[in-house]
Amino acid sequence: MHTLAPRWSSPDAQQIKRLVNDSCFFPDLSRDTVRNTVLPNIKGVGTAIPNFFTFFEDIKYLEPCARFMRSLLPSSTTNARNGLSIQLGLKRHYFPSTDFEFAVDYAQGNMRSHRAAEFEEFTLKYQQLWLFALRNFPRMTNTTARKERKKDKPMAVEPSPIIWRELG
Repeated sequence: MHTLAPRWSSPDAQQIKRLVNDSCFFPDLSRDTVRNTVLPNIKGVGTAIPNFFTFFEDIKYLEPCARFMRSLLPSSTTNARNGLSIQLGLKRHYFPSTDFEFAVDYAQGNMRSHRAAEFEEFTLKYQQLWLFALRNFPRMTNTTARKERKKDKPMAVEPSPIIWRELG
């Protein structure tokens, strides 16, 4: 079932349906439960279903970005003692805007005005920070992603003050 994207691929959805109907997955659940509850949830997954390999591949890129995001906060905000996540740490230092309209980067350099409800404003801005970090971390820090199997380790470069200004 892993690495299939049932929401976006009909063949993947059919393969998952076949595997579930053949009791390869969830054999202890009744057929009705599987058909009415579990299968629609699996088919609704909007990404490729991860496995341990894809998880560890993703970590190669997420780990440096998490260190970068954590560096935006005072060291006392996200440390092992208080157990706060990056998201909660940023939320503590966040003050919502009054007009609920802000710029959203839809693609590199494609900024558009976006209006959001107060409850979703932080979430959208938080996602924008992560997306910026994922796109630009090689130029924002001398940390590199981990080495890919059978490839050379990425070269570290000096952080770019221009990218840091763009983040601001």
